[in-house]
Amino acid sequence: ARFREEISVFLQGEGDEALKPADHDAVMPVLLRLLYGRAVGSAKDNQNARRKAIFVALSRFEPKVLGAFIDIAIAKTQKEGEAASGTDFAMPLRQQVGMLNMINDMLETLGSGLEPYAIQLADTALLCTVSAGEKLENEDKDDIQDASLLRAVRQSGLQSLVKIFADNENLDLSSQGKTTVEKLISPRMTNFAAENLQGVSAMLKLCSAWSKSTTHCKHLFQDPRILNGLAELLGHSGSQNEVKIFILRDVLDKLVLNTAVIETFQPYVSAFVASISKILSSQHPAGDLLSICVKSTTKLAERITDPKQA
Repeated sequence: ARFREEISVFLQGEGDEALKPADHDAVMPVLLRLLYGRAVGSAKDNQNARRKAIFVALSRFEPKVLGAFIDIAIAKTQKEGEAASGTDFAMPLRQQVGMLNMINDMLETLGSGLEPYAIQLADTALLCTVSAGEKLENEDKDDIQDASLLRAVRQSGLQSLVKIFADNENLDLSSQGKTTVEKLISPRMTNFAAENLQGVSAMLKLCSAWSKSTTHCKHLFQDPRILNGLAELLGHSGSQNEVKIFILRDVLDKLVLNTAVIETFQPYVSAFVASISKILSSQHPAGDLLSICVKSTTKLAERITDPKQA
């Protein structure tokens, strides 16, 4: 609370303790680097509050100030290259985790207010996440150095991508979505159901973010295994109820209502209907799961073409 008050007074207040408008150009470059250091500093109980105070304060200035802060935050990734590519990305893993955690907090705090920087942030998240994912997938599982840090990078990067796509439904992120499917989702589709049984993962949240957007929904159809994998996971006897409910309510129901994919989605209707039927006939659902199964079946009813399912 004290830091939040001090930063607010200094950046937006009046009097002797406040930053004078005439000093902005001279002071801001140094101040932004100091604030970045505080934002990515060692984790403490009040770290999130400190970060949010910094982000809110910077967002009240003209856009170039927040843009300059973001440039500082992702500077080391820009030196390596702007596109997500390969395993040669050399930024230390702990720095990647700190940067991605800070980006996540920024996205959570400012949301769609970061639209001017969304592509830049998505490319940064992809660069780190793809590199970590390729190292985890391509190397011997028993001989991966820093495996826990690599998983933390991949997880935090995916969380950032979820927020970016969810907060910017109409922004053209076609290149970033294509790379996400090719580099992060498709390589893991073989074990998709098994890896997502126990809880609502970042991968499922990403599918949800895409399903509700007429701009981003095309990425769900980029690899046929994505929707087939979701249908399989839905009907899997080992998947938790929260996973089934999420797929039905936050992915399937949004796709059914998405006018941009009416025809494209049709080939997958039978698979989802079959999974819902399996839940109703053999898994004895109750409460919220039963209710959402009935609602989803009603929404799919007019699209059923298989006489056995009608």
